[in-house]
Amino acid sequence: MPDSPMPLTIKRDNCDGVERIEIENVALPQDIQWAVAAVAQTTRVANAKVIAAKGELGFAQPFQQVAQNMSSIPATLQLCYLQTLATSGGESNSNIVFPQPTEITSAFRNKKN
Repeated sequence: MPDSPMPLTIKRDNCDGVERIEIENVALPQDIQWAVAAVAQTTRVANAKVIAAKGELGFAQPFQQVAQNMSSIPATLQLCYLQTLATSGGESNSNIVFPQPTEITSAFRNKKN
């Protein structure tokens, strides 16, 4: 601890009482400094996680709205699926196994009979 007394400044506001207390030139033991630094680091990490979670929520909400709109029209989902297949097939020479819905197959069978 310092040998001389710590300077202490107190500013007062007539309406609310004490506005600010300033303490300067305080010497703390090394282990307390590490503890304070660890608490400060933990607080920064926690605040960063909160900010990241809020950002992810804001990012996910438009996707949720799009998914709700697309699910109301079944053909939209099929068109998106076909677009994905066309994009992935156009990037490289590859074979794409296209699963055909059973409703289409059964519709053709019924027309033949």
